Amino acid sequence: SSLVQLLGGCSGRDISKEEECIKLGYEWVPIEENLPHVLPKCSHYLSLKLQGDLIDAGSHDIAICRVDSMMVNDGEPLKDNHLSTAALRKMGIITEQGRVAEPWPVDQRDK
Repeated sequence: SSLVQLLGGCSGRDISKEEECIKLGYEWVPIEENLPHVLPKCSHYLSLKLQGDLIDAGSHDIAICRVDSMMVNDGEPLKDNHLSTAALRKMGIITEQGRVAEPWPVDQRDK
């Protein structure tokens, strides 16, 4: 759940998500030359290009992006029990709106 808090509850403008993931034991890896490093074992990776400026929506910013490319994990086969937003909602880690829930259920912390 610390990883979900980091990736979903913090802005990459404020911290280096790659460095913070490494501190949590999740080292990022290169997938292709000239592309950013990514978390391993994700089912898909998207390369996005911001279109225009961020839109201030009060409690958050909205980014309109173009999908430049999508890469599918071609490493080891993914299991049917991969982590999804539905699973995170069921565990109480994120809300129905997709935001990081606070406080996390005690039995789900740091799993």
